[in-house]
Amino acid sequence: MQRILLFLLFVCLMVPLSVSAQPVDKDMFCFDSASGKWGYCELGIASNPQTGDYAIVTGDKGKMVTSNKATAAAWTIAAAGGQGFDALWNTQVCSIGVGKTTITPTTSTIGGSANLVLYKGDCALIKSDGANYQTVVSRNSVEVELVIADFTADVALNSKYYFLAGATGSKLLGMVLAGVELQVVTAGTTGVTTVGIDRCAPTATGSVCSGTVVAMLSTAAGVDSGENSSVTAAAAGVINTANDDILLGSVLRLNVNAVSTTAPKGLIARLIFRRP
Repeated sequence: MQRILLFLLFVCLMVPLSVSAQPVDKDMFCFDSASGKWGYCELGIASNPQTGDYAIVTGDKGKMVTSNKATAAAWTIAAAGGQGFDALWNTQVCSIGVGKTTITPTTSTIGGSANLVLYKGDCALIKSDGANYQTVVSRNSVEVELVIADFTADVALNSKYYFLAGATGSKLLGMVLAGVELQVVTAGTTGVTTVGIDRCAPTATGSVCSGTVVAMLSTAAGVDSGENSSVTAAAAGVINTANDDILLGSVLRLNVNAVSTTAPKGLIARLIFRRP
C-alpha cells in the first residue's frame, strides 16, 4: 500500500511537467510556499544594494547585499540566534564603494571578532550558528603591519620607517593605499601623535628618497591624547588619491610628524592596500 501511495504522489507531482513546456529562463521545477503551488522557478541570488549606513535584516537571508559609500559605512546586525537570525540564516556582503564597511553585531562575534571590516572589492559570506556569526571572506586587499617604535620605547619626533612596497614581483604592485591605522602600546598625553606617509620614486644613485617624493596622505593619521588607536581619533587620516598607487620600485617612508607632550610608547602602523 505504501508503495502505491508513493507512486500516486509521484505521478501527481509530475503532472505539470507533461502539460507545460519548460520556459527557457527557468532552471528547475520547485514548490512555491507562498502560493502553495508547484511550478518552474529560476535559480539566482537576489540583491540588496545600499549606499549608506545599514542595519542588516532577516530579509537579507540568501541575498547579496552591497555597500557602496564614498566614506566609511557603519553596518549593524542583530544578535545571532534571535529575531530570525537562527542557525539557518546566512547572507553575502560585498563592499564596492571607496569607503570601508564595518559590520558590528549586537553582543555576538563575527568571524571571532567584535566586528568585520571590508574594503573595496572584499566580499564575505556571513552565517549564523545560533550564537555567533561565522564568516568566509574573500579579500581584494592586503594588510601590512609595521613596527615604527619598539613596544617599550618612546615614540620619537621625526623618526622614520622605510618600506619597499614596490619590489619586483610584489603583490602590492598596481594596488592603491586604501587605509591607515595606528596603534600605540602606552598612550601619550597632551597633543596628538601623527604619522605621514611619503612615496619615494626609485633612483639609480644617492640615498633612498633622494629623488621624487610625494605625500600619500593629505591629512596625517593620528592618535589623540590619552588614546591608543587612530580608529577613535577626532580627525582621521585622509589618503591623497592622486598619489595612492604602488609603482615598481616605490619605497614608502613613514614619518612621525608630531608627538604628544608625554610621548606614547610603542607604535604600530597597519597599511591596507587594495586593487583599484
